[in-house]
Amino acid sequence: MKPTKLQSLFILLACFAALFASCEKKEQPIQFRINQFKQTTIAPYPTLVFSVQQGDEIGGDKWRPLNEAIVGFDYQEGFIYDLLVTDAEVKSPKGDGYQHTFQLRQVLSKTKAKSDDSFDLDLKLGNVKCVNGNSNTGYNILNKVNIDCGNLCGEFEQALQSNAKKLSGKFILNDNGSIKLVEILSE
Repeated sequence: MKPTKLQSLFILLACFAALFASCEKKEQPIQFRINQFKQTTIAPYPTLVFSVQQGDEIGGDKWRPLNEAIVGFDYQEGFIYDLLVTDAEVKSPKGDGYQHTFQLRQVLSKTKAKSDDSFDLDLKLGNVKCVNGNSNTGYNILNKVNIDCGNLCGEFEQALQSNAKKLSGKFILNDNGSIKLVEILSE
């Protein structure tokens, strides 16, 4: 029995619908929490990147650097963000080394960090220092953010000159955009 023109058209449309449905890329959203201040990392040179928690890590004490960009995200220091993003490949990566990026889908929340909310920041990673300056001129992170070392300046200078392979600090964000060192953490 030969199909009618209407049946043939229906079969053809069903095939096209199946073809397009199979080609559609369904990306699962990923939930990120972005910390109030960026983190230092070496990717491939020292830089500041988002400090994130992802999925089940959210709400814990551990934060990790995110070396990829989040397209469409307007970040402001001093706020903690909960985001939904999707992973997106970069077809022709630029010279910054990103092989893929994330696309912002939704800002779930944007919460002002409390003035005493602290964050950890890596200051020395192996032989690479992310801190510039000295006790006379003042210190900064990668020539971008000034450090207020308060009454810890002497100890801070000694820690920077030590042979420690990893040096971190606990900081709070000042109203003027600088960061205040509240504790030195070394390994």
